[in-house]
Amino acid sequence: LINGVAYVAKRCYSLGGESKVSILVNRDQLTKEGITLGRTNFFLKNFKQECDSEGIEISGKLTLPLLAFDVTDFALVREGTVNSTESFIPSPASGLAPSEYSDLLEAEKAELAADSNILSSITWLIERERGDVQLRKYSGTLDHPSYSDKQGATINLFQHYVYLFSRKTLVLADIQGDSLLCLLVKLRLN
Repeated sequence: LINGVAYVAKRCYSLGGESKVSILVNRDQLTKEGITLGRTNFFLKNFKQECDSEGIEISGKLTLPLLAFDVTDFALVREGTVNSTESFIPSPASGLAPSEYSDLLEAEKAELAADSNILSSITWLIERERGDVQLRKYSGTLDHPSYSDKQGATINLFQHYVYLFSRKTLVLADIQGDSLLCLLVKLRLN
């Protein structure tokens, strides 16, 4: 809980291979996911402005159409310690033994060093908990179906908008949303 609000934290434990995800790879993957969410939010703001200027309602099922269609809020946070790796004990949720951090090469530790003397370890992507909300999957990595309902059609339109607005260099994939159309997305580069 942060200020009375429940959040969930994400860390990469598996990326499809058998090997354990390293501290650096986890950081890089979650940073990429954060960049994807940030880019998607940028495109969504422009999409909303275009729709609003043209008088297009982007989701008729909702009472506040331009407010309810959003990218999930998130933050990247890191566990850390000041000055000494010897005193650092990773959280149980990280799945790391203290030795996994202290055994890193000095170059890797330097790469993980934050702005000053804070040494960081595991990176987490946190977002608000949605509780028992049923997510609807709008597209997969290689599957981009067409929809006849207004929410699905809006997602299809937004996907095409991003593709064209990015000069055909970005494709949204794995789009999921709850009943308020908070988007969880992945971005593919062409």
